Amino acid sequence: MVISLKNSVLTGVIACAFFSCQKPSACFSIESETIQVGVALKCDASCSEDAETYNWGHRGPGSAEYKNGVMSSSSTNELTFDTPGTYTIELEVENGNKESKTSKTVTVN
Repeated sequence: MVISLKNSVLTGVIACAFFSCQKPSACFSIESETIQVGVALKCDASCSEDAETYNWGHRGPGSAEYKNGVMSSSSTNELTFDTPGTYTIELEVENGNKESKTSKTVTVN
């Protein structure tokens, strides 16, 4: 029983050496809450804490082009929408096996 506990603690220490043991905190800002179709919207997630990867997504009436792709190690991205409407921009940050999510709304005219 003692050996099992020591191995478990050692495994936790080794895991923390390779992966963050803190849950990340997702945060991002957008350049504007209203943009025009075809104009790039700058997103900046540098306010996120303990993030290793940034997974961007959106929900809305049309599609969007992501300058840095939907999954990136970069905290910044630019989205260009092809259809007017209200969109929800979603960000999920991860570090190891932990994640945090947040979202913002933008109107595209």
